[in-house]
Amino acid sequence: MTNEGTRSSSRIAAIARTPLARPLTLAFGLALVVIAQALVIVTGPGDPFVDDAWISLRYARNLIEGQGLVFNRGERVEGFTHPLWVLLDAIIVALRLPPRPVLSLLGVASWIAAALATRRAAREAGASKEAQYRGPAPTPVATGR
Repeated sequence: MTNEGTRSSSRIAAIARTPLARPLTLAFGLALVVIAQALVIVTGPGDPFVDDAWISLRYARNLIEGQGLVFNRGERVEGFTHPLWVLLDAIIVALRLPPRPVLSLLGVASWIAAALATRRAAREAGASKEAQYRGPAPTPVATGR
């Protein structure tokens, strides 16, 4: 390796050891997740919503229309496992916001919050620096599948 190549490698290694390297890596990873989610919303193949999203929105719509938390009017059957998310859906429906982009962005925001909470819990538990930067898997959030 030439002297120039050795100097470049040592500069890169020095940058990687700086205190800001890991937070910048985390920020870069989070930015990639947000960009991937935006691309799925705008140009994604098919419908980025899975059936659970539509089920939740139907419960939310019926709740807002005064029918209660039901899928079919008149049938009192609970068909969801995430009541807080359904109530959040109901707020979005009541405010007449577009559910697809709003819920997709809230999904990304939830992932970011979970990643930050995981890092904080790991730090408080005395985990290594490497373990502190492991977080929830971004694939389901980024693809909406």
